Amino acid sequence: MPTPWFPTGVTDYEAVKLSSEDKERLNLEFSAKGLELKDADEFHSLLEHALMSYKAMSSLRDESKPSEVRKNFKKSLDAALILNDRLNEMDANSRLILDRNMAGGITTLHEYLNRIISALSEGGHAANEYPKGRLTDYARLELARIVIKALKSQGIEPTTTKEGLFSNVLAIVLETATGKPVNAVHALAAEAIRTYHSD
Repeated sequence: MPTPWFPTGVTDYEAVKLSSEDKERLNLEFSAKGLELKDADEFHSLLEHALMSYKAMSSLRDESKPSEVRKNFKKSLDAALILNDRLNEMDANSRLILDRNMAGGITTLHEYLNRIISALSEGGHAANEYPKGRLTDYARLELARIVIKALKSQGIEPTTTKEGLFSNVLAIVLETATGKPVNAVHALAAEAIRTYHSD
């Protein structure tokens, strides 16, 4: 069974503001559906939170994706094995100095290093069990969930209707987040509704 993966770590959470053009596009979507925002400031604030969340989670995804984790374990294990070789090559006088400065001297160092090598080796094996191929894009999914929250804050219940308000707003916000044109969001919208949990 694969080791479960989720983007994890610490990253900057930078403020993001919707442009006036983004706000106008969103207003047009509401108008086209015969709706208007009850509290535009709250709605825009939640969408900006979605954009900040997307940016932070995308950064974490890149830093902690399985291939990076596997690479980090390999590099660390290689370094530990090199250190082991250096300790084995130490001359007698160097070993005597270690004995005077550390209980057990080089033997103690080898014991610690063997534990480190074992832990890194086991970690590397676990990292190899991470899923291969395309990963769940948690950043996109979380962005979509926050868009749901934003719509609910305006008394609107999101649906999976293609070309519906939720899908159209989600496409605008996702395009703002990625800086790329967005064509299809139906699957993302459906997954976000299925997994959405209110605070």
